[in-house]
Amino acid sequence: MTISEISVVEGGSSLSPHTEKVAVRASIEATEASSCTNVQVSSLDGKRCLDCGAKITFRATRCRSCAKRGSLHPMFGRHHSEEARRAIGEAESGERNHNYGKRGSSCRSWKGGKSVDSDGRILLLRPDHPFSSRKGYVFRSRLVIEYFANRVAEFRESCMPYMIEIEGRYYLDPAKKAVIHHLDHDKESDDPENLALTDNPHHMVYHRNYTLADKTGEVSYRIRCLEIELDQKYGALC
Repeated sequence: MTISEISVVEGGSSLSPHTEKVAVRASIEATEASSCTNVQVSSLDGKRCLDCGAKITFRATRCRSCAKRGSLHPMFGRHHSEEARRAIGEAESGERNHNYGKRGSSCRSWKGGKSVDSDGRILLLRPDHPFSSRKGYVFRSRLVIEYFANRVAEFRESCMPYMIEIEGRYYLDPAKKAVIHHLDHDKESDDPENLALTDNPHHMVYHRNYTLADKTGEVSYRIRCLEIELDQKYGALC
């Protein structure tokens, strides 16, 4: 719609002055946008970002995220001075930090006491565990093994080479370097029937053979024999 179409009508204008102003402004913006090769004209589903395709306002060419990416970022190629870095650090340290003195669910970064490491293994917050990490986390697979070792006598006997007793409870001894093997190779699956306790040499041999068989597209007979040997020698949670 052009300016003449909305403002000139036989016998005078049929639109109110406010409506005419809005229509004229929209017509001018559409003309400017269509004359620029770097700007996409608004369509029925809205205007899109030139980089990621997200919906944006009519006047913008990029979304807020893409507009501050790479060389478009106002700090691109620039760095804070040592004095500025020190001031920023002091402004967010100690009691000025929003998480200062907060622990557990009162902390903004709280994720329910559950974490995942770089290998995909799940950790749970157990600060009272004698072998917890510096932040108080323990692998969930380890907790499952220790749970059954303290409740099933037969399983505890098969795990004794790797266990240590502390105040009447049995824990996996880190000094003995036991390895918890996931039978289905899914490190997030800590179901009791999916875990087997073994040592590092057997675990390395198993995965080396499994990788070689997987590359050739065959299931090696040695792998299955080794699984049976691990189950018989060290036992599996069931």
